[in-house]
Amino acid sequence: MRNVAYDLVFWGTILIFVLIPVSYLLFNLFSGTPIAAAALLFGLAIFLKSGFGLLKTGGFMRATATSRTVRALAMGPVEISGTVELFDDSVTGPITRKECVYYFFTDSRAGSGSLNTAKFVEKSVPFFLNDGTGKVVVDPEGAMMDVKVSTEHFRKELNMMFREGNIAPGDKIYVLGTAVSNKYLPGRPPINNAEGMMIAKGSGPFVISDKPESAAFRGIRRYGISSLVVGAGFILTGLAMLLVSAGFF
Repeated sequence: MRNVAYDLVFWGTILIFVLIPVSYLLFNLFSGTPIAAAALLFGLAIFLKSGFGLLKTGGFMRATATSRTVRALAMGPVEISGTVELFDDSVTGPITRKECVYYFFTDSRAGSGSLNTAKFVEKSVPFFLNDGTGKVVVDPEGAMMDVKVSTEHFRKELNMMFREGNIAPGDKIYVLGTAVSNKYLPGRPPINNAEGMMIAKGSGPFVISDKPESAAFRGIRRYGISSLVVGAGFILTGLAMLLVSAGFF
């Protein structure tokens, strides 16, 4: 699973504080061409995969006709908002000690006026999504998780900031995914249409957000544009170094 906000902060930090200064140092110590090529390829990967990938997901959210209620669930793309309920198991938030179906945890060390993330951990379990017309199992494995930080705690003696975001029973969430056969179905025929299916990763985008659909769309679009900018930064850095190494400057 992937938390998009963390991805953006991580790659932005890498660009500003690691790649550009390290590339400059290595360029002046050794032949600049391999470093420039690496920066260029890395930038292209972020630009195309993260940038255009997120914008494509946002477009899918707006343009694709999907099943919108559990009662009307059909195999294929599905887009449902509802309330989280426990299915079979739970995980415990490392800071809040809260019973959850998903959490992410980061620890960051303070220094030079900023926080440098040293650790990112996330855990999840399948859960029920109840939209009032029925409930369906959601398996979050492989989902793009758009979940805000809910708790943070600074340990002065360690000079560390600890953060947690989670999805817990009773939370309202939005899910965009694919309805497939329910692999958790008990050894009997399903009692209704929804019980025979579950929402999971399919051929299309798979997003789980703790925001309403409209806010989730805006956030993913914003992250997509930001990823394009970060990717472009890598690309321009690589191109500039290639031009310098070729003697144009």
